Amino acid sequence: MADPRAVAVNVAANTNQPGFRGPVYPDGSFAYVPIPESAATLPRERFPVDEPPPTYSDLDLPFAVPADLRETPVHLDPELPRVHGRDRATYGDPHGVKAGRIAGLGPGDWLLFYATLSLRPHGWAGPDEGSRRGGIEDGDPATSGAFERVVPLSTPEAGADANRLVTALSSDSGKGPWWRRPMAFDADAAESLFERIEKA
Repeated sequence: MADPRAVAVNVAANTNQPGFRGPVYPDGSFAYVPIPESAATLPRERFPVDEPPPTYSDLDLPFAVPADLRETPVHLDPELPRVHGRDRATYGDPHGVKAGRIAGLGPGDWLLFYATLSLRPHGWAGPDEGSRRGGIEDGDPATSGAFERVVPLSTPEAGADANRLVTALSSDSGKGPWWRRPMAFDADAAESLFERIEKA
């Protein structure tokens, strides 16, 4: 069997949608905050299936979401086991630039997700300064899920500057808005990437 390959795609909240990034805390832990759902949705009481799209208030976030966003449906894509009450891994993307790379993955390859995050000090309560509160279809829950700690892709000096995981290992140059583009890793690069992930 060939060595695993990997593709990493950008997901999650950003300064455009919904207007803030998910937090990364000093200990390296972070919160996955999805973007708002861009498609029109029916009101919850008229939704035709048992589970309507979740809203920001339904998520298990460790901070308070601004009041005007709490009832906004979220685009919970990817779904990750043990994150926001989910029990399976799913992901889909209609854009060819991401979907094409993902379609090239095979058994033993990895689909990774990365997000732009904002460093938050200990005790940060969230974007509205409210109180902090607790807390791939049928992917294998034993191997799918969120990392416990972040693996930085940018330099410590500037979040817009890519580090060597991007510039030396991925298919991306690290120039321009690299943080929005999918990145591919060949077998050797994927092995180096996984070594770094294991140290996180």
